[in-house]
Amino acid sequence: MNTLKIFFAVALIIFSFSCSTPLKNLGYLHKVQPDLLYQDGPAPQEYRVQPNDNLYIRIIGEDELMTAFLNITSTGNNSMMYGSGTNALEFITYIVSESGTISMPQFGEVPVAGLTIREIEKKLTPEVNKLVSNTSVIVRVVNRMVTVLGEVKGPGTYPMLKYRQTIFETLGMAGDLTDFGNRKNIKLIRETDQGKFIAQLDLTDPSIINSTYYYVLPSDVIYIEPRDKLYGTKTLPFTGPLPAILSLISSAIAMFFIFK
Repeated sequence: MNTLKIFFAVALIIFSFSCSTPLKNLGYLHKVQPDLLYQDGPAPQEYRVQPNDNLYIRIIGEDELMTAFLNITSTGNNSMMYGSGTNALEFITYIVSESGTISMPQFGEVPVAGLTIREIEKKLTPEVNKLVSNTSVIVRVVNRMVTVLGEVKGPGTYPMLKYRQTIFETLGMAGDLTDFGNRKNIKLIRETDQGKFIAQLDLTDPSIINSTYYYVLPSDVIYIEPRDKLYGTKTLPFTGPLPAILSLISSAIAMFFIFK
C-alpha cells in the first residue's frame, strides 16, 4: 500500500512540474540589448517569376484610348478573382505557363520565368513602344502569398502586403504563436532553383535579425512545432513563477493527505 502511495505522489509531482512553463520559453529575442542600433541583415532577394505565377500587366500612355487595345479589359481564362461580393477586387492577370511564358496577343509567347518584375518591364517596354510611343509598362505579381501552419492562432495562407516583410510581421498576421508553439524550432520551407530548402530558426535568438531568413519570400511555408507533450497531450500554458509555486503547494498538500 505504501509503495502505491509513493508512486502516486511521484507521478503527481512530475505532472505538476510538467504543467509549469518557464516564461523565457514564450518570449522572443532573449537577451536583446535595448537602445542599441542593430545593423541590417541580408536584404531579401528580389523575387523572380516562377511558373503558375499570376502577373498583372498594364500599359499606360499619354492617351488611354491609344493603349486600351494592349490591356485586357474583360475576364477570361487568364483572369483571377480575389474576394467576393460587391467589394471584390478583380485583377486581370497573365498566368505563367509551366514552360515559363505568358501569352500576350500582340507579342505572342513571352518568356518571363526567372526574371524580376523590373526585368519584365524593361523587356516589354521597347516592344510596346513599337506599337504606341511614349508608354510605360507596369508589372506586378499578384499571388505573393506566404503560408503559416502549426501552433499559431490563425493558420492559413496570407498575402504579402510588402516586398520586405519580416518573419515577425508574418507571424503577426497569423495571430502570433500560441503558448504551445516552440519558438526555438521554427521550420521555414523555401523554394530555390535547386529544390526545396528547409531552414530551422530560433525566434528567441537576437541573431535572427541578421539571418537570411529574417525576411520571408513569396511561397515560403512557416511551420511552428508544438513545444512539449505529456502522454500525447500538449502541456498546459502556465507561465511565470506563480504556477510553479502553486504546483509545489498542491503537490505537498496531496502528498500529506496520501501519506496520512
